[in-house]
Amino acid sequence: MKLYLIEQRLIKIESELSEIKQIVLIMNQNLEKLSETIDNNLSKECRKMGEHIDFVESIYENVKHPLNFICKKVNHLSGEEKSTIKNSHHLVYKK
Repeated sequence: MKLYLIEQRLIKIESELSEIKQIVLIMNQNLEKLSETIDNNLSKECRKMGEHIDFVESIYENVKHPLNFICKKVNHLSGEEKSTIKNSHHLVYKK
C-alpha cells in the first residue's frame, strides 16, 4: 500500500513538473517577444528622441545670444530687468 501511495505521488509530481515546464516555455516566448519589441521599436524611438533633443539644443545654442540681446533691450526699455539667458539650462533672474 505504501508503495502505491509513493507511485501516485510521483505521478502527481511529474504532472505538476510538466505544467511548470509549459508555463516556463510560455514565459520565455513572451520574454522573447518583449525583447524583440524593445530592440526593434523602442530603440528606434529612443534614437529618434535623442536626435530631436540634439536638434533642439543646437537651435537653442544658435538663438541664445540674439534672444538674450532682445530680452535685455526690452527689459531696458520697460525699465526693469527680469532675466537673461546664461546657458542652455538656466535662466538667471535679476531684481
